[in-house]
Amino acid sequence: MKHRLLISEEAYEDIVQAILYYRGLSSNDLENRFKQQLKGGIDYISLHPQHFAIKYRQIRIYNLRSFPY
Repeated sequence: MKHRLLISEEAYEDIVQAILYYRGLSSNDLENRFKQQLKGGIDYISLHPQHFAIKYRQIRIYNLRSFPY
C-alpha cells in the first residue's frame, strides 16, 4: 500500500534549489540523475515508510545515494 508523503515547505525549497544548482552546471545529466533519484526515493518512502530509523522528533531520514540531499 502506498502511503501519503508530506514534504515540508522548507524541504520543497531545498529540492528546488538543488534542481536549479544542478541545472546550472555544465551537464544536464546531473539534473536528470538528481530528479530520478529523488523520485525513486519518494516512491520508496511512500511504499516502505517504516523502513527508516527515526532520527529526531518522529522524523525519518532518507539520503540519496549520489547526492548530498
